[in-house]
Amino acid sequence: MEKYMHCKIITRLRTGFLILITGIVAFLAASCASDKIREADLIGTWIPSQESRKWIKSEVDIPKCQLVLRPDGTFSGAVSDYMMESSDKASGKLMIGKGNWSLFQDPGRRPNNWIGAKLVFTEVDGQSAYWTADELLVWRKGNSHVLFFWVGEEGGERFVLEKASDNTQTQRNNK
Repeated sequence: MEKYMHCKIITRLRTGFLILITGIVAFLAASCASDKIREADLIGTWIPSQESRKWIKSEVDIPKCQLVLRPDGTFSGAVSDYMMESSDKASGKLMIGKGNWSLFQDPGRRPNNWIGAKLVFTEVDGQSAYWTADELLVWRKGNSHVLFFWVGEEGGERFVLEKASDNTQTQRNNK
C-alpha cells in the first residue's frame, strides 16, 4: 500500500511538472510570436521622417508625400522618385501611384533577416504600369516600426517612412 501511494505521489509530481513546462514553453512561444512582424503592423498611412524630407525636391510636396497600405493588399500614395529610380536618375519629385503590396522576408540578407513590403505599381502618374519599386524594409524602432529604402548603395543613407498618427494625418490634411 505504501509503495502504491509513493507511485501515486510521483505520478502527480510528474504531471504537475509537465504542466508547468508546457505552460513555460507556451508563454515563450507567445512572446516570440509577438515580435514577429505581421501585415497588420504595416497597414496604415506612412509619411517621411523629418530627416528624409531632404530627398523631396519641393517644400510644397512634403505634405503630399505619403504611402497608404491597406488590409486588402492594395496601396496608393505619392512617393519620392528615389524609391523608383536609381539615385543618379532621381530628382526628388513625387510620383503618384497605386498597386499591390505584400510582406516578404529575405533570410539571406545581412545585417539580419530583413522583412519588408514589396510594392508592385499598377499605375504611375496616371499611366498603366507594372513597376516593382525598391523594397521597403521594416526596422523596429522602440515599440514601433519604420519603413525605409536605401538611397543609393545599400548600407548608405535611408529614406525613412514613419507611421502617421491620426493627429498627424489630420494636421497634414488640413494644410
